[in-house]
Order: sequence, then structure tokens, then C-alpha cells
Amino acid sequence: MKEKLGVAFKLNETQKEQLDYVKFFYLADSLIAEKFEGLADVRIPDFTEEERDVIHATQKTILSTVFDSFALPLYMTKLMRYPLQAMNDRMDEILSGIDDNDTLRYLLYSGHDV
Repeated sequence: MKEKLGVAFKLNETQKEQLDYVKFFYLADSLIAEKFEGLADVRIPDFTEEERDVIHATQKTILSTVFDSFALPLYMTKLMRYPLQAMNDRMDEILSGIDDNDTLRYLLYSGHDV
């Protein structure tokens, strides 16, 4: 599977050798997402059914165990920085008597990559 990912992402031999579990997950997940988005002609290798099962197994493992109790609050702090700042800015406007209809009031977020 490293060979197929190497071709898809134009990795050199050293990069393929250093492909660890997490890097493998991110590259394989990108390919699965691209296929889902209809970009199959871009760089999707022909994974066998067994290889797809391995990719899905790594996805389940990584997505459920990436953040420990120390890392999760740090990640969420970064994730929430922009919406919290937008809310703060809006409150400052309201408290200052500024009635601006163009100020950001809604924020949509998609937690998936690609």
C-alpha cells in the first residue's frame, strides 16, 4: 500500500520508508475523500477490497484516539478561537451602540478535511 500511496502523492523512497501509521492515515484518508468528492481521475490508486478495509480500520483507530486529555483542550482552543473572537467583536459592537447588519452572526464549520 505504501507503493500506491507513493505513486499517488509522488513520494520518494525515503518518504515511503518513513511513512508511519498517522502519515499513512492522512494520505489514505485524503484519497478516500477525493474519491468521494468525485475526483477519482486525479490520483486515486486502485485499492483492493482488503486494502480499503485496512484504510477504514486505520481511520477508525486514528479518529477515535488522536487526542489525549492534554491535547484535546489545546486543539479545541485553536478550533474555537475564530468563532469566539467573532462573538466578542459582535458584543463589543452592541455595547458600543454600533448597529451593523454586515457583522458576522453565523459561522458554519465542517470538521472534515479536503
